[in-house]
Amino acid sequence: MKLVLIGGAGVRAVFFTKSLTMLAKDIGIKKFVMYDVNQEKLEIIGKLCKHVIAQRGIDMELEFSNDIEEALVGADYVITTIRVGNDRSRVIDEQIALKHGVIGQETTGPGGFSMAVRTIPVLLDYCEKNQADCAKCLGIQLYQSFRTRIASAAYCRLRSCNRHLRHAKLDQNQNCRSDWSQSG
Repeated sequence: MKLVLIGGAGVRAVFFTKSLTMLAKDIGIKKFVMYDVNQEKLEIIGKLCKHVIAQRGIDMELEFSNDIEEALVGADYVITTIRVGNDRSRVIDEQIALKHGVIGQETTGPGGFSMAVRTIPVLLDYCEKNQADCAKCLGIQLYQSFRTRIASAAYCRLRSCNRHLRHAKLDQNQNCRSDWSQSG
């Protein structure tokens, strides 16, 4: 099976890759494609991920792409872990809220709402790009914060191709929850 990670240049991609290597054989992942719009960061993070895979000694092909359509061809699973606007936007969002006397953190505050406003259109665009292969692809949006809960809700609403989407979340005990609406 083929798994695509959208947002592959983020530093958490290395931890994700390590976790994936522990499960890849059992779940049948043979090809892992890391996609990101930032080619320079993707090359840096990609080298670290290659090292992780080599250390684990598993039979899993690793590819890098900055072409979303190319990355999605033949995907069985698509996982999105994006931060639209990068870390700088988070800082700006939180500073604006603080300027007005409000805690602006991205997990529960106005910073999170601002991030959602930036993230929703991008996630919807990725969904539309994936429609050609939507009949077999399972989309997963990993999240922990208010902003991505809102984005996940919008992501889930795009079902024009009758795609099955699942949104996963780790609870306090690191157990996966498949229904985002139960997270409170």
